[in-house]
Amino acid sequence: MSGNEQVVKYFIMEANEHLEAMQAALGNLQAVIEEYEECNTIYRAAHTIKGSAAMLGFEGMRHLALLLENCFKFLRENPIKLDTRDQQDFANGVALLEKLTRALEGGTYNDQQAVPAVDSLRPSLEALYERIKKRAAGEPETPAPAPAPAAKPLPANFGPLVMEALKQMVVLFKQPATPELRSQLDRLCQKLLQLGDGYATWQTLIQATRRAIAHPKVPFNAIAPIVVRDLRQATELMAGGKGHSITLGPELQKFAPPAAAAAAAAPDATPAAPAATPSPAPSPAPANGQVSIPRDPKGAARILISTFPKDQLMEIARYLAAAAR
Repeated sequence: MSGNEQVVKYFIMEANEHLEAMQAALGNLQAVIEEYEECNTIYRAAHTIKGSAAMLGFEGMRHLALLLENCFKFLRENPIKLDTRDQQDFANGVALLEKLTRALEGGTYNDQQAVPAVDSLRPSLEALYERIKKRAAGEPETPAPAPAPAAKPLPANFGPLVMEALKQMVVLFKQPATPELRSQLDRLCQKLLQLGDGYATWQTLIQATRRAIAHPKVPFNAIAPIVVRDLRQATELMAGGKGHSITLGPELQKFAPPAAAAAAAAPDATPAAPAATPSPAPSPAPANGQVSIPRDPKGAARILISTFPKDQLMEIARYLAAAAR
């Protein structure tokens, strides 16, 4: 056994002893924090685990032990009445610390997985610390937030499925942009939306990608490297449990206008018939007796309708019909 392995083994033995003390304290936590020495025991337990984990580079365990240490240290000096919510938060923190220790003991501990797990619990432990400080100071406490709906679990093969879709997108991006290719790329984006169903940040990124792809004035060679890079980075965050960290970068935003603007820029393949509007009242002719007629047929018609009375319009129509024959 190497020297480092021996140190880790010793750390596990020590952590198990401290966790045993914490678990015992949870059974009667109110009585424990009301006795300075007993509360000091669990404070020292969290403090020791924090220091040893930091020395060995176990960042997830270090941060979790620090969050617990802060709370126990404050309660040691300020014994207050704990409610059910407080005790549940403490129990959740100790349970996760024990789970990470078991993973280390079994040789499966991975800091890249431990850190996101601790990050998910961090807000409740930080809120616990602020809550007990306010209660000790006699200040009003922030009410408990309504529980957020749990996101759907990602498919087990989320990463490979996204990578396969990206490969297909790269092949399409290498070809000249056509409406059909933009449509094929959009179908791939829809698959990506389904894979990340329930994750708002992922959905926002994919919807922006769809708008950029659909915009007729955006060339493939401009957006391809941005889309591929952003989707790869987002996939890594999702797989690592950090989907909430996905952000929409400024480069993609530049090519992804809001839906209304994109629709206005897109060519209208099937224009709708214009709504019937009442004929405008004739306006007086310019003082010099001349009218500027645009080359656009509809524009020319509008100018004529707004300039001449009905009887003269009928005469103009006859002249135009004769000229067109």
